Amino acid sequence: MTLPSRLSERAFRRYEMVIATIVEKWPTLVAFDPTPLSVETFSCRLRDAIRSHRQNQWPSTFVPLAKFLQIVDEITVSTSHTTGKVVVGPEELLRKAVPLSTEAFVPELEQVVPVVHLTDPPEELWQAVLVMHHHRILTEPSRIDFTVVPENFGSEVAKYDVEWSRDGSSFTIL
Repeated sequence: MTLPSRLSERAFRRYEMVIATIVEKWPTLVAFDPTPLSVETFSCRLRDAIRSHRQNQWPSTFVPLAKFLQIVDEITVSTSHTTGKVVVGPEELLRKAVPLSTEAFVPELEQVVPVVHLTDPPEELWQAVLVMHHHRILTEPSRIDFTVVPENFGSEVAKYDVEWSRDGSSFTIL
């Protein structure tokens, strides 16, 4: 059976020394200048050469096969880590590593707490608000306005560990 050219021994030989460097330096990150190829072309051909060596185990005096087979599943080739370079190493190190020239910006996150304001809600809805305040899911005051206050509203509120106040037919639940 004939191999596709990208998985041939010839394809492996072109990148044999690159693979040897990766195996020798493992598990540290190794950066390669792909010139005269583009970063994408170099990375694709390197991945193919690694795949070819894994599948065919070509004889090599430079790449120790036992170590290569141990680490091959962990080898990650990145084109986005450093501009203009192909960086190879364990995925976890690639994720953690930030190039020295990169300025990291972490936006300040603010927690959004929902505020509930209901007008003439059905009983299930205002009971749900009481339950969520009882379990401290809702932490900001909720307002419930009724045209006609339900007869069982006071007895239902008493069942829950919530603070509340009344202003006419409007209730604030804390």
